[in-house]
Amino acid sequence: MKKKELKQKIKELERQQPFNNSRFISQRVMGDSMHLSYSEGDMIIADTLDKNYAGGNMFMLDISKGAGTNVARLHPYKGGVEIMRENPHYKNYVVSKEKIRELIIGKIVGHISKAVLL
Repeated sequence: MKKKELKQKIKELERQQPFNNSRFISQRVMGDSMHLSYSEGDMIIADTLDKNYAGGNMFMLDISKGAGTNVARLHPYKGGVEIMRENPHYKNYVVSKEKIRELIIGKIVGHISKAVLL
């Protein structure tokens, strides 16, 4: 697919924001907590059926109880799960396995840079 066609497809996808087809959900990145992987304005896609955090992958989380989503890397840690951010200005912290099940929306499976979206 040519770059112009790709940009057009992405623009079409943006007009449908946020999209949610019961399995996949997309969201624009806001903030800088994961600035090494994602920049503000990037689009991320999460698979809501994949909630296995054992491998240290990135996840979309509902930490603020419906007021917005967060992205973090999750690692099993001493009987709980560590929520890790890439930006050192944000502290990592540990929650119980039970709590993380409530917070996980889905595993990040796609990313489109804001540079492509322009």
